Amino acid sequence: NNCIISLKNYVLFLALRQDKSNMMKYYALLLLAMLVRRAGAARRRRVLRADDISLRSIESSEFASSIGDALVLGREVHQDVLGGTERCSSPSKAWLLEKSSSIESEDLAYLFDNHLQSLPFAYKLYVADRDEDQNFGSNGKYTEQITQIHSKSQDFWRDSGAEDDIRLLGAHGEDLADRDKLIPTLKMIFGRSYHNGYTVEEHATEIQDLIERLPGGYSNPLLTFNAFFSNDAGAILIGDGYFEFQQSQGLESVGPSYAVTHEHAHHLQYALSDFDSDDTSSSDSRK
Repeated sequence: NNCIISLKNYVLFLALRQDKSNMMKYYALLLLAMLVRRAGAARRRRVLRADDISLRSIESSEFASSIGDALVLGREVHQDVLGGTERCSSPSKAWLLEKSSSIESEDLAYLFDNHLQSLPFAYKLYVADRDEDQNFGSNGKYTEQITQIHSKSQDFWRDSGAEDDIRLLGAHGEDLADRDKLIPTLKMIFGRSYHNGYTVEEHATEIQDLIERLPGGYSNPLLTFNAFFSNDAGAILIGDGYFEFQQSQGLESVGPSYAVTHEHAHHLQYALSDFDSDDTSSSDSRK
């Protein structure tokens, strides 16, 4: 973008100087630069068909819906011109808008078209080894707190008939930096969309290029802003982006424990059949 702006300004400068020879030369260069940018944008907007079943437990959570509401449907906080009243917005939506404000619109569209906000969770659910060590928060900051409260919650409820152990999984944007993790995850989600003209390796490269343009790169919270219980997997998943949001709201001391106990309660809904059977057909996850 900066290159194109500079070229436009220089072409205008040459036009004012009536330097037709150089103006035509740089005008041609400007057109070429604009064509290259448009071709790149078109490639980035390539929309692949994802496996809806695999994504259902991840993207049906309330937090995943908050991302869509805040970033795709538009800003929730604005001044009503006619009524002079301000529409209400949740803290999470306002925070998401702040975190996305510096991201190019094309990059943001690509992020959601390609479900980048779901890939770290899909890796943990469908690809990662079940015995893989788990850590929670940036540099494992909340690991001890999270694992302790999870163990206590399970011990407390075992006498009530909820005897099945549930896994506790942490989702990290940094996992997408490892192609050995990213590529099998993409095959799981988009496998039917790849062909000789467009391979999973090319897709992985495009995704990593985009993430590296985001503020914070692989640590950008939009990649991992989610927390939910998956009944199919028997697992609670919490992303680093969710912990970052809690910290921003002054909930660092109690937020992580709340997240685990809240999602554990959704597990109990299934284990103790404390909800309508029709609810299970619509979604296998709860937030």
